[in-house]
Amino acid sequence: MSASETARDLSVIIPAMNEESTLGSVLAEVEQLRPKEIITVVNGSSDRTAQIARERGHAVLEFPEPLGHDVARTVGASASTGNTLLFVDSDIVIPFQELEPFVNVVESGYEVALNNVDPFARLYPWDPVSVLKKWLNVSLGRADLETASLTAVPHALSRSVFQHIAPEDLSVPPKAHAKLLLSGTRVTLAHSVNVVTTNKIREQHGIDGSANIMLKLIIGDNTEALDWIQGHLFLSR
Repeated sequence: MSASETARDLSVIIPAMNEESTLGSVLAEVEQLRPKEIITVVNGSSDRTAQIARERGHAVLEFPEPLGHDVARTVGASASTGNTLLFVDSDIVIPFQELEPFVNVVESGYEVALNNVDPFARLYPWDPVSVLKKWLNVSLGRADLETASLTAVPHALSRSVFQHIAPEDLSVPPKAHAKLLLSGTRVTLAHSVNVVTTNKIREQHGIDGSANIMLKLIIGDNTEALDWIQGHLFLSR
């Protein structure tokens, strides 16, 4: 292996639940980043998702029950060994050239590299999630981050962030986001990747949002983060 082909100190973490139709393509892209390891957290799957990852020679953490994206990312982060952690989803195939900026930003010294989804979110009327994400960043004095957060992939973290949060904090991404910003962590927008219009429509995605389980979860997480900020600032007085 030449020097140019040497693996980077990078862990790629991919939650996956019944994604046999897309996981192979997702893996093919992230492999081109030359990561130290790719960890697929297979949860609640009844198809060949785990087998596909193993056939490509990657680590698989398998759970019979659904964990949800956030808990699966926490599990993957806890098992990772790389200095840079890149989080992607298994149902959206993103060209590796679009992932490279997130890794480069962390390797250059930033600790958190976020996806600037604002250009794509603004194609639609603002929904409650976008409003809460924007308000969270404004509340934290980082209006420049717009609606970016640890909820949206892709994003990358330096292992140094675990001086400020525990891996399990990633299970509530907006709260982890708030803790990192208030701790002085170096956070920036790395790139804009369209995961808004490319996101797979699932049964739990309701048309009007009232039946959208994911929408309710994200709203609850952002509300919890705002409540934590108020308590933290009160105790800091």
